[in-house]
Amino acid sequence: MFRHGVLGNRSPPPEAKENVPLQLVVKPDELRVFERIGTGSFGEVFKARWRGTHLVAVKVLRLASKSKSERAQQLAQFQREIQLLSTLQHPNIVRFLGASDVAVYPPYFLCEFLNRGTLTKWLRHSRPELEQDLSFARDASRALAFLHAQKPPIIHRDVKSDNYLIAEREGRLFLKLSDFGLSRVMASLGEKMTPCGTVAYSAPEVIRCEAYSEKADVYGFGIVLWQIMTHRIDPYPGCSPLQVQMKVSMQKARPSVPADFTDLRIPRLMHLCWREHPEQRPNMAAVSQFLEQIYREKRPHARCPQ
Repeated sequence: MFRHGVLGNRSPPPEAKENVPLQLVVKPDELRVFERIGTGSFGEVFKARWRGTHLVAVKVLRLASKSKSERAQQLAQFQREIQLLSTLQHPNIVRFLGASDVAVYPPYFLCEFLNRGTLTKWLRHSRPELEQDLSFARDASRALAFLHAQKPPIIHRDVKSDNYLIAEREGRLFLKLSDFGLSRVMASLGEKMTPCGTVAYSAPEVIRCEAYSEKADVYGFGIVLWQIMTHRIDPYPGCSPLQVQMKVSMQKARPSVPADFTDLRIPRLMHLCWREHPEQRPNMAAVSQFLEQIYREKRPHARCPQ
């Protein structure tokens, strides 16, 4: 049985009627929950053991609102995350393993457990090392390039260092993108969507509540690239979220880029991703190819984790 009262077999609320197509249904009695390891959009994430052997991450829906309509919206969003993540298979995207049956409430889903933590944590406790930093930048770009290459494109809408998790294989570290709770399939170019995400990574058009596209992810990636290559966490130190919104949308402020880069192509790429007008930003496929080229120049025999 589940521990801590996290999961259970309660009946879903009346608004939870949509069945979710799953690759694998995971029953509650197959899981033993240990501890909470994080929070995501509309959910909490727990470390658990599945079927007595596999360590997994379990994301459980958390309905914070008392409004019936808002709860229904949050539930639908959680179900969309399950549907989306179950279709995505890429080395740099966290691997989906299964989810609860529609009759189980609150709903939950399982992903692979990555015990190295987030990119944010790694940047706080590591020293700059060009080869590893470029490898991480390449990984981060590949995940977004894959999403944007879908037809229609998938916009993550919450690109940030907290949503990149570190995986390890054969002694090598690489990144996987997680938390697709805010992600959307772009139905049409310039479609109006609700502003969301984290302010420090938000593109000007998102802050101004204008229509936006996958180029908003490109802007957010530019901030993540700055974090990776400078080993700094806060792009606007000392500023409140409201101050950041004002600086980015009205003053066209961007993070301060150190002048001591040995390869000036990196800061140039940052500035390209941060361009004010979305149509002037590069697409993620081009960004990924560019970073791959630089990485291979620095490490000619580099190969990608499969």
